[in-house]
Amino acid sequence: MTKPRKLNRHLTACADAQVWRRTLLIGLPVGFLQAALNQGDHWWRHQVDAIVVTKTLLCPLLSCSIVLISAVCTRAEQISKSTTSS
Repeated sequence: MTKPRKLNRHLTACADAQVWRRTLLIGLPVGFLQAALNQGDHWWRHQVDAIVVTKTLLCPLLSCSIVLISAVCTRAEQISKSTTSS
C-alpha cells in the first residue's frame, strides 16, 4: 500500500460529516466537563485571569482534537476495508 492512497483515505474520512458529528457530540461535552472540573473553582470564586480563560478554552479544543483523530482513523479503516472487500 502506498502512502498517497493511505493519505487519500484519511482525507476522505476528514470530509465525512459523520466524523465531524461524532467529534462534536463526544468531544465538546467531554471538553466542557474537563474545563468545569479543572477551572471551575477559579470561575466560581471569580479569580479569572488570562491563564484560566486560556485553559478553559483549550480543554474542549484538546478533547475535540483527540476525538477527531480517532474518528478519522476509524473511518479511514472502514474505507480501507470496504475497498479491499469490493
